[in-house]
Amino acid sequence: MEAIYATPFRIVQMLMNGTLDGMANARGSILRKDHQAHIIEINRIISVIDALRGALDFENGGKIAKNLDMLYDSMTHHLYIADIEQDVAPIDEMVSLLNKYEGIVQQIVELNNHTMSNLGRLRTLRALANCL
Repeated sequence: MEAIYATPFRIVQMLMNGTLDGMANARGSILRKDHQAHIIEINRIISVIDALRGALDFENGGKIAKNLDMLYDSMTHHLYIADIEQDVAPIDEMVSLLNKYEGIVQQIVELNNHTMSNLGRLRTLRALANCL
């Protein structure tokens, strides 16, 4: 339900959180040697990454979109390696990187919320001024 009202930045944040949760599940499945479970989880994560990649706006996003595309490509590559080699190290590497990325996204979400809040206040003040 939250996704219906979320800003694009919040949606990305929610998808990245889901990706981190999925990586934790895939990691656990690999350690338990539950082959079927880790395949399902890795495929789900790759689907989320594909959705994030599909949302990139290369025309307007410039260098940021290109960098995110490279990040998503690296994430997919690491997941395939984890799957093929039955190794958690590539997942651990991506989790570490995504935790840094998540902090950046959180700052963007907070800045966007603050900006939108200030725009709302400005609109309210203008509306009040027009009434006077």
